[in-house]
Amino acid sequence: MLEQLERIDKTLDELPKKARRAFLLTQLQGMCYKEVAKNLDVSMSSVKNYLQQAHSKCHSLNII
Repeated sequence: MLEQLERIDKTLDELPKKARRAFLLTQLQGMCYKEVAKNLDVSMSSVKNYLQQAHSKCHSLNII
């Protein structure tokens, strides 16, 4: 379990800062896209792109 968490953390560290933040806000804090967009001061389409980056990276490494 600890190894998997370390892999997730390392993978997220490789993402751009806003993509990492968007992923964490949705996954850990349960925020919706609109809330994340406001929190990061970006558009909702940017949030969608950030989350797509994060999910793609995690899926490519079989993390989630």
